[in-house]
Formats: sequence, structure tokens, C-alpha cells
Amino acid sequence: QLWDIGGQPRFRSMWERYCRGVSAIVYMVDAADQEKIEASKNELHNLLDKPQLQGIPV
Repeated sequence: QLWDIGGQPRFRSMWERYCRGVSAIVYMVDAADQEKIEASKNELHNLLDKPQLQGIPV
């Protein structure tokens, strides 16, 4: 299965639920929007800090 989940703030609370039990995470960012790069980096780190997601390849 492959999940495509938006990055808008209203979807971020769902990320963790969709990442449980996955084999890998593919995290894509729109690099054309430089203002959101740092926020995206922080969100990814917050997601990967979840104990149940430790060790999942990104």
C-alpha cells in the first residue's frame, strides 16, 4: 500500500497513524517554497521522534 497524505497543518495529526506498520517513509517537500523548508524539516523530525516509528527507513 502507498499513502499520499498532504502536508497542510490539518493533515499532520494523521501522519503518525498512517506510518504505523510501514516498511518505509517517503517524505517529499516542494523545494520551490523556501519558507516552508525549515518547517517541513521540523515536522519530519517530530514525526520520526515517535517511538513506534524508530528504525523505519526514510
